[in-house]
Amino acid sequence: MGRPVDDDNPVLSLSELAGVLSDSEADTIRAAIAASHRQHNEQVDWEPPAPVLDGSLPSDEVFYIGEIPEWTPDQRTNPTE
Repeated sequence: MGRPVDDDNPVLSLSELAGVLSDSEADTIRAAIAASHRQHNEQVDWEPPAPVLDGSLPSDEVFYIGEIPEWTPDQRTNPTE
């Protein structure tokens, strides 16, 4: 059946558990895990919070040293190709 469980290593792998549990015990564990996942998903606030900026962004003149670069798309990453 695999390695024995002892105090130093009390965790069984899923394949080891499959050989130890009855079908009804495995179904009970699956149901408990599914319920735990559902409860977790209901408690999580999936709406991301709006970012908040303390102060303001620097002006382009302050941020860039010298000429302000102009963005141009890279031909290698152009999605129309």
